[in-house]
Amino acid sequence: MTELNVADVLRYYGASSVPEGVGWKAMKCPFHDDGVKSGSVNIGRNLYNCHACPYAGSPLSLIKRKENIGEAEAVEFARSVFGEGIETVSRTVHK
Repeated sequence: MTELNVADVLRYYGASSVPEGVGWKAMKCPFHDDGVKSGSVNIGRNLYNCHACPYAGSPLSLIKRKENIGEAEAVEFARSVFGEGIETVSRTVHK
């Protein structure tokens, strides 16, 4: 079973680099013109948070906000973009 991965979603939306490792790691936000590393990603928890713009949460919540669609549409979008093999899609994490 494949889970929708926050790193894949961030790269899809333009992140040039997504840091790996344990805990929260700083990175440039792909959702706005970021001159500094105002975003944070936690690969282990499968979450993202930008401290300068409203993008935060699970991979699915990022898709919902960016595409301006609901939960069911976001699941279908994720499966069409990241592959039909995506079986586990984390529910939205509210900040």
